[in-house]
Parts: sequence; C-alpha cells; structure tokens
Amino acid sequence: MPGYGHGSSGPQGLSSPLQILHPVPFMKKKRDLSEILSLIQRYIRQGDQDAYDELVTYYYREVQKNIYYTLKKFDTSTLDEYLRNNSADICHDFFMDKFEQVLRGYDSSKGSFWTWLCRCSSFYTIDYLRKKSTQSLGREESLQVEEEEWKSHYIIKEIAVEALENPHHEREQAELIEIIMRYVEVLPEHYRRTVKLRLQGLTDEEVARELKLPVGTVKSHYSRAKQILRDRLAGDGYL
Repeated sequence: MPGYGHGSSGPQGLSSPLQILHPVPFMKKKRDLSEILSLIQRYIRQGDQDAYDELVTYYYREVQKNIYYTLKKFDTSTLDEYLRNNSADICHDFFMDKFEQVLRGYDSSKGSFWTWLCRCSSFYTIDYLRKKSTQSLGREESLQVEEEEWKSHYIIKEIAVEALENPHHEREQAELIEIIMRYVEVLPEHYRRTVKLRLQGLTDEEVARELKLPVGTVKSHYSRAKQILRDRLAGDGYL
C-alpha cells in the first residue's frame, strides 16, 4: 500500500496510520462530499500521496469508532477496554490492507463515501471475528455472536461474494439470502444436501462424516454446486 504502508510521512509528519491514534496538532474540519471526491480523484488519477494521506488522517478515528461498535455488537462478553484496544489494531490493519481498494472501488453515484467506508470496515471486522471464532475451541464462550447474522454473512460470502466486496450492491442482504436459498432447494439432491450443510458452517470433513462420503467428493459437490448457483443467479440478473 502506498504512503503510510511504506514508511512515508503523512500530514503533520505522521509515518503510519497507527500514529493517528495519538493527538495530532491540527483541528479536523468537516468536509463536504465534493472535497472528498476531489481528494479521491487526485490520488486515483494522479497518484497524489498527500491526498491519500489526508483521507487517512480525516477518516481514521471515525473508522476506528465504527469498528469498535461493530465489535461491541457481536461480542458482548469481552471487557470494553479490550474491545477498544482491539478496534485500534483492526483499524490499523484495515487501512494498511484495504483502504486503497476502498478508494478505487467507490462509486459516487451510489451514495456517500462515508457510508461506503463504514460498510467496508464493518465487513472487514466481521471477517476478523469469524476467523477468530473458528480458531477458538469455545466459540460460544469467547464470542457471543448473533448466529443468524453470522449465517447471513457466511452464505453471501460463499455464494455471492460481490455483495460483500461491493456494499453498493443494489439488493439487501436479507433478500439476496432468500433468493439464494430458493435456488439451493432446486439443486440436485446430492448437491443440495452438501450445500445446506456447508452453509450451516460445517467443514468439508464434517459434511463428509455426516453424509458418509469421501472428503474429496464433498469438495467436488460443493464446488460444482456453488458454480451452478452463481451461474443461475447471474443468468437471472441477481449478480
């Protein structure tokens, strides 16, 4: 990632997004959308590093707040102090890993940049939590997750990832999930059983044990079924 990611100095001599967590010697003024668009275009079209750094500085604290509230929504058992510290780490990683992609993926005809940035950072945080929960032996103890929200996110990520990669996607997630599950019901039975179990969060090995099939067969069925679903969804204009 350019700028902060490679040790260059940003505004006020900041050398990394993490440093913006500390007080900086300037007053943050509110910007209108036209100013934000100008900064984005200066970076995308001209590679203007000052514009990039200015966007990072302007949005960093607000993105960290959004990440904190996303963590708080899903994790009700962890101490608030830890959530705040964790939100700082996730925010740093988000700007290092994803911010350039967020800038290049923004479509101003679909809404404000802040709405887009909020949704991108929220999805990034949800992915972090899901990875953390699958690594934990006691998921229910470590993260008090609303299972329906996890399931919804997982289904879309598995079958229609565009809706997560592009939060401007015109269909609401609930509607898209309903459509996906309707298509699942008309799959051939051997594909349908595999897909339903996988979309419940089971691993290939767990599905194989449940269906008494070789793991390789399960993987093949799931891969083929996902492609059928995507082709049908795309063909009918849902993707």
